[in-house]
Amino acid sequence: MSDCIIHVTGNWKPWSGVLGRQVDRLYWKMLIRSAWGENLTSDELIDKINDSASSTVMLPMYHHRGIQCVKRILRSVWLRIIGLFRIIRFFLAFTLCAVKDKGK
Repeated sequence: MSDCIIHVTGNWKPWSGVLGRQVDRLYWKMLIRSAWGENLTSDELIDKINDSASSTVMLPMYHHRGIQCVKRILRSVWLRIIGLFRIIRFFLAFTLCAVKDKGK
């Protein structure tokens, strides 16, 4: 196994973050059996996995529902902005009506 290579296609790579997918487990299992990982101590391996998991938390794009969360937040912000403009428009219209009535 010391001459094995794992090729992962696509944008996401197991070393970019831990998402709990099967390929994560396979990657770390093969790493410790390969020439790149055979001399790693258990502490070094834990540090590598921990660093990988930490980067997942820092990069929401790797979260499997991250896009939905961002879309929901943006929609909420947009609706609040629209609501604010409706309130401003209402008060402007009310003020203009009051000024017209006062001028009569």
